Amino acid sequence: MPAGSLKPVDPLDDSDNDTVCDSADLCPGADDRLDQDGDGAADACDPCSDDNPDDSDADTVCDSADQCPDDDDRLDTNADGVPDCSQVISTLSVWGLTTLALLLLTSTKLRRPRIDVRTSTC
Repeated sequence: MPAGSLKPVDPLDDSDNDTVCDSADLCPGADDRLDQDGDGAADACDPCSDDNPDDSDADTVCDSADQCPDDDDRLDTNADGVPDCSQVISTLSVWGLTTLALLLLTSTKLRRPRIDVRTSTC
């Protein structure tokens, strides 16, 4: 039976005075009728009372506070407190810069020194 369908006949059966019987109360101690975002969860029991949907990428961060709307905010490979998707230099960029540096070092080592025959002492 959905919340609100049982109207208390006895006021003692509605301890939070939200017109929902305690036995059917989805959010005991709070008003089940208050649902700011219209998602069907009472605001007092809704971890994301401003968002509908609450957490569209399922990373446990409400959409209104989500730094990475299409990614997992919990991923923080370098443990600096900033989600990987928000890093200025991403892991891919670091990999790319490392590869570029190795290529430059390798190409420098492969170059043969030029010998100026005019100054040669042989």
